[in-house]
This record gives sequence, C-alpha cells and structure tokens, in this order.
Amino acid sequence: MEKKIPLSIILIFLINLKLILSIDSNFIESNSFFQENDPLYSSFNCLFEVEENSCPNGDPLQNCDTDIILSIDASTDALPSLLFQKEINLIRDNITLDWTNFNKVALTWYNEKPFVTYKFGQINSKSQFDNFLNAIQQSSGSKLSLLLNELNNIPTTLGNKLSTFIFISSSTNEEINEAIQYANQLKQKGTLNFIILGNIITETDLKPLNASNIFYWTFADYCIEPLINFFINSLDCKQQCSNATTPNSLITTTIPPITISSTIGSSLSTITNYSSNYNIIHDWIFVPSTIPSTIGSSLSTITETSTISPTSIPLSTISPTIGSSLSTITETSTISPTSIQTSTISSTIGSSLSTTNEISTVSIYSTYSSSSKMTETTESTSTVTTTIPSIPPKCNNSVYFVIDHRQNITDNEFYDIKDITSNWDISINQASIDVNSLNETNIFLTFPQQPKSDITLMTNTKQWNCMIAYLGQSANDFQKYCNRSLLPIIFPKEEQDHTMDQFLLKFYNFYLNELKIKVEISKLPNEFSLILFSKTGNQTEIDNFSQILINITSKLIKINPVFVKLPNSFNGNFGSIENYDFNDPDLGEKISDSICS
Repeated sequence: MEKKIPLSIILIFLINLKLILSIDSNFIESNSFFQENDPLYSSFNCLFEVEENSCPNGDPLQNCDTDIILSIDASTDALPSLLFQKEINLIRDNITLDWTNFNKVALTWYNEKPFVTYKFGQINSKSQFDNFLNAIQQSSGSKLSLLLNELNNIPTTLGNKLSTFIFISSSTNEEINEAIQYANQLKQKGTLNFIILGNIITETDLKPLNASNIFYWTFADYCIEPLINFFINSLDCKQQCSNATTPNSLITTTIPPITISSTIGSSLSTITNYSSNYNIIHDWIFVPSTIPSTIGSSLSTITETSTISPTSIPLSTISPTIGSSLSTITETSTISPTSIQTSTISSTIGSSLSTTNEISTVSIYSTYSSSSKMTETTESTSTVTTTIPSIPPKCNNSVYFVIDHRQNITDNEFYDIKDITSNWDISINQASIDVNSLNETNIFLTFPQQPKSDITLMTNTKQWNCMIAYLGQSANDFQKYCNRSLLPIIFPKEEQDHTMDQFLLKFYNFYLNELKIKVEISKLPNEFSLILFSKTGNQTEIDNFSQILINITSKLIKINPVFVKLPNSFNGNFGSIENYDFNDPDLGEKISDSICS
C-alpha cells in the first residue's frame, strides 16, 4: 500500500527549494509570507531580535567580563503555576546548566514587589543557585518599575559590565512608562534584555523601554536552544566578545536525516515575499536535500547549484519529474544552516496544493525537559443531538460570538456556534469567539494563531474551524484545521463573576485603544454584531449593558447585540435588544437575521 506523504514534509521541501533559489539571502524574514492586509497574524512560535553585542564564546561566565542579573516573573496575574514552573525549569535545567562562576550572578524575582535577595558574590555554586531558584513563590501583581529601580541599586563587580535579563508575562502602560527612567539607567551599564513569556505582552508594548534585545518564548521546547543562544548573544562582553551587531542572527537546529520516496509533479509559482521592519526570527527547520529527478514543468529562476552562507551545505541537484500544481504556498520561516544532516528526497507527489496558508505543525505548549515531558494525549469529542439550521447572513458584517464562563463552559456551546455558521462565508462575514472571563488571556494562551485579543477576527473558514476545535477541545478537528496536536486548555476557576456589561466595556476600551495605535488590525469595523451566549445574573446587568451600548452608539460605532439566553439565565427585560432562548429551534435563522439589522 502506497504511503501518504505528510503535508508538513512537502512544505519543508518547498520552502527549502525557495531558499536554494533565493539570491543574496541568508534568511527569510518573519513577515516574508504574510498578507499585508490580513488582520490575523500567524503564530510566531520562537522569535527574537538581536541588535547589540555578540559574545559567542561558550560558557558566558568563563568567557565574558560581565555580571548577570536574572529577574524571574513570579506573578500570578498572567502566569498559571504550570507555566511558572516551566519558567523555573527552563532557567535551572537549560539556561544555567553549564554555568560555573555564580559569584557573577544575581538572582532576583518580582510580582507586586521586587525581591533582590541574592546579589553578586552571594551565590557560591550551581546547586546553591538551584535551591534558591526552586524556593521562589508566586504572588499577585507585577511591578516592573519597582523591579528596575531596585536592580539599579545592585553594586556590580569592579571592572565588569552588566547584562540584565528580565522574564515578563504581563504589564500595563502605566508601569512601563514609570519604568522608562530606570530602564535607561540599566542600559547605560550594559545590556537590558527581555524574555516575553506567552503572548499577552508584545515587543511593541516594551518599545518605550528601549531594550537591547527581546525574545518571545511560547513555552515551546524547540525554542530552548535558540533562547540559550539569545542569552549568549545578548551579553555585554567588554574584551572577549566582538562589538559587531548581529541583526540577522539565525537559529541553529539539528535534525535527523529524512528519506522520502515519491514523485513531485508540478509547477511552483507565486511564492510571495514581504519585508519586515524588525529583525525578528521564526524558529523553523530546513532540510538540505539532494534531489535526483527531472523537472518537467514551469519553475521560475532556477539555479541548479547554490551555496548558502555562512555555513557550507551540500549543493542541491534538482532534476525531478513534476506534474501537478503547487501554487501560492505561504509560510513564515527561518533557516538554521549549521549542523543539519542531509536528506535524500526522490519523490512522486501527485496532488494539487493551492493557496495554502500554513502555521507551524509543532505544538507550542510542549514541555522541554526530558524528565517532565508531557506524554499524555487528550482527545475530546462532543455529540450534539440537535442540529441548528445554518442560514448565511444576508449582509456583510463582522461578528463576535461571546461565551459566558460564569458557570463553566460546555463543548455544546462551541459546536452550536459551529452549526450556526456552517454555511457562512467567513471571508465575507468575518467572525471570532471571545470568552467572558477575567482569565480570558490564559484560556487562549496556547491558541495557535496569535495575537488573539477580543477584537481579533478570523478571515477564512480554516481559521474559524481551528478556533472552534480549540475551544471545543476536539483533537481530530484541531489536527485537521490547526495542523498540530491538541493540548488541553486549563480553563480557570472563576473566583468572581465577570458580567456582560463589564465585558462590553472591556471590549469597547480595547477597540478604542486599537483605533489609536492600529497595531493588530489595520482597518477596524465601525459596525459589527455581538452574539452573547449569556448566563445573565440580574436586571441590573442588563440595564448597565444597555446604558454602555447607548454611550458607544453615540460615538458613531454601531453594535448589533443579540443575547442568547443559556439555561438558568435570568429572564429579564432586554428592552430593544434582541434576545432568544438557547433551545430555540429557529436560533440559527434568527441570529443570521439579527446580524443584518
């Protein structure tokens, strides 16, 4: 029986071929394959930018005349205990694993207040460092400004520069603005480097601090080696290290050889490149290949042999027989040209791949330590006994579904939304699902398409089905539409109610903020629908929602709200706001009509 070749392998081959055909290009920029007008950005699984000094001399404590401050994010605001432990494990088992002279290391942490307990000269060994690190406890709050102020007061070793590394998962504009003066003082002493944990805070948020270097860590194990390299490259080494800037630093990854037996038949066309404003690198693996075959179709600008610098890679000889059509393959990637074993691909691939907008196929939430690697696979399926008729809306509108998390979410609510929208053209009626929860950011922490905020819209059916599969925790659908294995969402326990009027106010404030800075969405809609699957608590909540809605409407922003009353919801007076029962057999048709009102 003929084996099917995974799509991921085909994509690796195609992107590798694109690299070989490139002229004067050492890497593919992070935005290379993004649609400039697409409001949804694909997930950056492993990104960093390096703009300052490079110190590639092995153990930083032996080869660099710098003191190192490590500041641990110990806040519970955006970092669940599971992810906090991953942060600790990363530092203990990976970053500092081969460090020796801990007299040059200061260990600090912060939440609502900074803890500058172990200064330079107070840690004598790796085991002592590990004990201090393991004893750090989480608490609420995240006072970055207080931390940076305290770090400036740590006396450094005479003659040494200072390299500061701060792990951060969340902050506020106010905190960042207050921290600017202290950040400038720290940077005058050496380098100031941030490791962003997760996706709640971004490089743009930290821009006022003028950091030397920034790394995004999404808790992926394959980003650990690049993160270690990031630490080395970000040190301020006065003597042993070069002063040359390294904006185009590449991630180095080693992969085993791959042998594929098949035939590729096709014309490769329309691989689009867009430039990036930042030197941010995406962790992706390329397989240098030797491909014996004969090309029978249209390949534009082919060079038979190519040398990729800075490292010598076996030249690719391409002579395949190509028959079907591979067009508009889009992918964000970066190569690692060092320590890669060659692969032999002699293939026959007969299917047609067109307009594929793929995201990385590796889970961004996998553990990195061999002793603690998660081996459990969770599959969740849901059977919906009642099918809600899908009636496509008669108008072009942006639609936000909102699920109330006050009394726990059920899979059926997500799959009812799937039924309602099964005939929708998501490219016309763009849609999204938000969760009414104080901990919404944690719920979407491992969603593969980032950034995900309240106003992010899915722009095609695949993205939409990926979101439903993620929230509904369907392993099969998630693999199909998101192209990766599903890891369970840790739905938080709600300690207090977050009412729908509070959600609307938060949504509106986020909308206004994006309207000012236009970071996530280039063109915000001024008319959209909110479909609220709500467990409304009382009449006051409904009245407050109505008043906020009136205030928003006065700003020339039109919202079409529709309440879908879930079981046990308060059945109050909604006034002019349309509202339907969750079990209404005509719910799909009524929602579609309401969107166009």
